[in-house]
Amino acid sequence: AVAEKLEFAETILRRRCLIFYIAGALTEASEEDKDRYIKTAELCETRGMLGYAPHLYGTDPKKYPDLTPEEIRNIDFLFGAVLPNMHINFLFPIAHGNAIEQGWAEVFHIPSIYLAPRMMRLSRLTRGMLNIYATILYDDMDGAYNELGICLNGLIPIIKKVGEEVVLDI
Repeated sequence: AVAEKLEFAETILRRRCLIFYIAGALTEASEEDKDRYIKTAELCETRGMLGYAPHLYGTDPKKYPDLTPEEIRNIDFLFGAVLPNMHINFLFPIAHGNAIEQGWAEVFHIPSIYLAPRMMRLSRLTRGMLNIYATILYDDMDGAYNELGICLNGLIPIIKKVGEEVVLDI
């Protein structure tokens, strides 16, 4: 499974597009929560960007129960810290994994877009991360997708292709 994910990573890099890591609860996530990641990946795709959601591409515990914790960590690290240009992080429901992924993003200077219900109280540590590009507080998912679409559209003019690499001129 790990070799398959490495091949997929090479395929993504050949596309030469902006890569988003879509972070959020997965292990105990409802199908409704997982649908958010599909819709977010589609919002990226319609703009020529790639939205990598782990449950779509490779580490969903229900789809891949035989992957070891170390394999999960290595695959998620590759797609969450090495490859992406940006993160889109659903902060609700709260999960250990996306908190770890947000830490990776900050350490590797990967800008993050946070999405959280308007009434959710975000900790000062979460709000103080140095790599926050935008925070979208929403009343419903339609509003969240609309705001995220506007945010993604705003990135299009600052995407630069430098040699074989795609970068954001932020």
